[in-house]
Amino acid sequence: MKEKFNLTQVRHGVYCNFKLPKSEVERNVSAIAEKTGLTVSYLKRYPYAFSGGLRQRIAIARALITQPRLIVCDEAVSALDVSIQAQIINLLKDLQEQYKITYIFISHDLSIVENISDRVAVMHLGKVVEMGLGRGGTESGESAKRLPLSSSLRIQDGKMHERSARIAGNRRQPYGGLPLRGTNDIEGSKGMNGEQTKNNEVKELIIFLDCGDTIIDEGTEVRDEHGTVIEGKVIPGADEMVRLLAERGYRLAIVADGLAQSFKNLLSVNGLYDYFEVLIYSEQLKVEKPSPRMFRAAMGAMELGEQDKERIIMVGNNLSRDVRGANQEGITSVHLNWTSRYPKTSLDPAERPDYIIEEPLALVELAERLNEQLTSNKRIKA
Repeated sequence: MKEKFNLTQVRHGVYCNFKLPKSEVERNVSAIAEKTGLTVSYLKRYPYAFSGGLRQRIAIARALITQPRLIVCDEAVSALDVSIQAQIINLLKDLQEQYKITYIFISHDLSIVENISDRVAVMHLGKVVEMGLGRGGTESGESAKRLPLSSSLRIQDGKMHERSARIAGNRRQPYGGLPLRGTNDIEGSKGMNGEQTKNNEVKELIIFLDCGDTIIDEGTEVRDEHGTVIEGKVIPGADEMVRLLAERGYRLAIVADGLAQSFKNLLSVNGLYDYFEVLIYSEQLKVEKPSPRMFRAAMGAMELGEQDKERIIMVGNNLSRDVRGANQEGITSVHLNWTSRYPKTSLDPAERPDYIIEEPLALVELAERLNEQLTSNKRIKA
């Protein structure tokens, strides 16, 4: 939207396409505004007065006003906060049902694509490499193949590689955001060993993890010309740590400062992406830790409330961000004292961790101990 382009310009599409009387045009514009969650009071405001979510609703209204049969949605929600993304996706699905519109939905986030789409095409290096059905697909026969999508493919060295199956207890919400309508919780899922894992095996303790110098060695990162990290190596033992925690039923979330695509690349290349239920990035929220919004976004995406804070630990290497942010929110803080790139001590009481570990695998033992305490407390309260 241009800075001098307000919502009243939506009527331009009606003038150009239908040559309707002014009174009918105004009725159509008001009706579309209402359908997309906008009010008449918005009609004369300019873009600087709107949030990202409202601007996206205006863009949808502009597209709908011409009564199209097809709308191309190119990264329609990628710039929005995680708390707004689900609202826009649900709005698009409602409008599609009401107006019988076809969408071509383009996104790098396969979980969004899978949720909103009837049919899905996966492209790599400009070519379609796989096609199949999304969650909404209803075809039968050979064409009804379900795409493995993010649980089956990853990019490494410019080639498509097989990725390990999504592990037990992993109920990653779409795009690290709020649940979408139509996204069902899985009652039981196949673990990596092929055995059925039930929900009651999920641990009480919930683990938030930073990425750089907590899982990935920042000293090994390689960036492209845009500053996006395209590859990097794990800290010794960090990959095993993540797998062990996930296989034992711990719910895991990434809460990290940086570019979303950087972390997706790093976790995918190292085969760790699908172990995380939720992924929260500062790029999405436009804030960095220790902002409480980072931690609350992860809690919201995992459907956790204030009463669940005693069940959460935040593991990171940065005292001023990870530890301070967790302490401020009443979340247990764990400092991974692994790198010399960041201070190892602080005189500020707000930056003193509840626990200190010297290597990633030490987190497994600590998690087991803390989970046992939570389980015992729960039994006593019961």
